[in-house]
Amino acid sequence: MLHIGDASIFEEMYRSRLDELGVGGVRKLLTDCAERANNEHLLALCYEDLTKPGLSCHRRLFAAWFQENTGEAVPELQPAVRQGQLFL
Repeated sequence: MLHIGDASIFEEMYRSRLDELGVGGVRKLLTDCAERANNEHLLALCYEDLTKPGLSCHRRLFAAWFQENTGEAVPELQPAVRQGQLFL
């Protein structure tokens, strides 16, 4: 899917996969990841610079889907947040 050049097609396919998993499936994947890492703090990262016009990323697509389906926001980290502040 990452090689799809059309952002609208990518978004449709990505959301379809999330819909197939459902909120319960996504929560299970995230819980399993946190347990394997032995850390309750999860952070979704990508390399796209969203300050540049026209760029998007699957991380923000996920955040939008998750909020639409659960009412829970997935906030962006602010640039001033440092790694030491994330893992207390």
